[in-house]
Amino acid sequence: MRKQGQLPACILYWCVAAQSGCLLNLMQSSQPARSIASRLQELATNAALMAKDVRKKNSRMADLLERYHIEANKAVLFFLLDAKPSCDWVDLIATFNTAFSPESPNTEVQVFRYHFGQLIASPRDTANFLQEMWRPQRETSLITLTDISRAVITCLPVTIFDKIGSEEQALFDETIRKLHTDLSALILRVLTSKQACTEQDLLQITAEASQWTTSSVI
Repeated sequence: MRKQGQLPACILYWCVAAQSGCLLNLMQSSQPARSIASRLQELATNAALMAKDVRKKNSRMADLLERYHIEANKAVLFFLLDAKPSCDWVDLIATFNTAFSPESPNTEVQVFRYHFGQLIASPRDTANFLQEMWRPQRETSLITLTDISRAVITCLPVTIFDKIGSEEQALFDETIRKLHTDLSALILRVLTSKQACTEQDLLQITAEASQWTTSSVI
């Protein structure tokens, strides 16, 4: 991302982290709820910071990053609420008030505060929500976040190919493997056993990629 400076490189790194399979893999860990909540909090915080930085230059990217921030924070609260062996209520409420501030002028934030407050005020409603709504769709919520981060990628300048054919191509290979997408697999197949990427190679990637979806293979 050298042509566009440091910030796009940071956003690309964030996109790689947000799209990787690590979040779904954490579902299999001994403490999946808290582990995933911690990772999502980090991604949400960075998304909010980057949204502020890019707002003047790219409003669409900023909107997507802000959407990720809100949706990720909602997921954080639901994962914490569903933590085993039991919810840490002090941590949950502190996180709730930090992520969805009572002073926020954002209508969506205030609406969520109202509904979430009603939910956790009733142990019965909380148990029903977790059993009937949250647990069946929690993986879907992570996939939705992945889709948002993938949309952020479409706003980035097309300079990811700068390192192909250079002595730093290994860095390119390492980075693109982490994306775990159909498109990244396609690119790597096209470049297999080649020392450099020709213009014809790039045209082939572009032509084939236009017919592919970049759905995650995690």
